[in-house]
Amino acid sequence: MKENTLELSFEMYEELKETLIKTLRTELSEARSQPAATIDTNAIKHLQIRILQLEQTQTRVSEAQQERGHRIEQRLQAISERQEQICEDLGTQIAEIDEKVAEMEIPEELPPRMVQHRFALSLDATRNFWLFMSMFIVIAVQSVGLYLDWRPDRGRYDNDLKYRYVLMKGEASPKRLSELEELFEVERDQRCIDSMRKDVEKYERLVRRRAALDEQARLKAQEAEQLKRDAAKLKNK
Repeated sequence: MKENTLELSFEMYEELKETLIKTLRTELSEARSQPAATIDTNAIKHLQIRILQLEQTQTRVSEAQQERGHRIEQRLQAISERQEQICEDLGTQIAEIDEKVAEMEIPEELPPRMVQHRFALSLDATRNFWLFMSMFIVIAVQSVGLYLDWRPDRGRYDNDLKYRYVLMKGEASPKRLSELEELFEVERDQRCIDSMRKDVEKYERLVRRRAALDEQARLKAQEAEQLKRDAAKLKNK
């Protein structure tokens, strides 16, 4: 890009210089064609000096252009030689790689890759040991607290089930209470307890249904009695 700009500048300079030379020569010819009385010798000498300077400048510019063109050709030739050398080196390296690949023995089936993961817990450091022990103690205390908090609830549930079972049976004899204590406390049998709970819940549903039916029957009896009285009143009128 820079070389193109320089060449364009030189071309413009050449055109300007030629234009100036033509102009000066025209002025010089006109000055010479004038009568001797009106000729200014100093102006003619000045024009001749300027023409000579421009011609010398043109000569130097031409020599500089030739020298620059010669340097550019040398540089292009060096670049071309470098490219050829690089291509030859690349060709040699590619050929060597192809030979090495051809000499390699590639098995048809690759052996399976074994991946082993190892996890280790080290308690050598005192800080890690005490941190681990603190976490263990906190977890143990929380577990005991949750268990102690859960036991009273289970006791209340058991007492509620015992009370409902006694209501279902309709009696609370010492023998029955002893059997309940043995079932819930001494030799706890969760299967029997679950069966007892199902029986109690079924009995309570039946009792509630019977109570609802009795209430409906009572209301219907009251309604029938009221209708009977109303009919008697109408009959006695």
